[in-house]
Amino acid sequence: MSSYAIKIFTLLMREVVCVNFIFPRGKMARHKVDMCLESLNREHLDISYERLTDFCICQVARIAEFEKEYIYKWNVTHSFGTKAIAEFAKTNSRKRFHEDRWLERYNITRSELCIAYQDTDKHPYAKFIHPEYEDKTKRRMLSSEIGYYICGASTLLWTPFSPVCNKCRKVKACKERTERLFPELYRIRVSEFGKKSTKV
Repeated sequence: MSSYAIKIFTLLMREVVCVNFIFPRGKMARHKVDMCLESLNREHLDISYERLTDFCICQVARIAEFEKEYIYKWNVTHSFGTKAIAEFAKTNSRKRFHEDRWLERYNITRSELCIAYQDTDKHPYAKFIHPEYEDKTKRRMLSSEIGYYICGASTLLWTPFSPVCNKCRKVKACKERTERLFPELYRIRVSEFGKKSTKV
């Protein structure tokens, strides 16, 4: 996700603020972005590419409001720090509307930005599409209320790839719970399972 955030942020900065913008290289800059994403994950439980795109748009829109000289004072913390996260938290439908109008001036849309780079990065949740090691826990008291509680407390819930999940009588409730708690993980699980089914 960090690579995706840096690419989207850089693209926007070059299109809108400074054509020669280069995102700082090095472990320190990357670490600050990683920490920011961890905080966003805590705030939103499960941050998606779409949500991260919104975050980058919010930050670059703020920079565009300052005088041109600001770019020489800018550092990673300004756009990927605590204040940046707090500013993003204020986002509402009115603010999104103005951001979309702002993007139109540069012939950019949120959906195009999101699609542009997400397929080039390995999804950070790929290893959780079917964590087979969880099946042992899922088998404990399968289809019972206690088993459902154990599953919810100790696993990442439903995945269509798990034969144990498919046998469970609580599968409908668990699917809904997974989608509610882990929307992005749910999305990629369903998407990958759909691809597999199509191939067969």
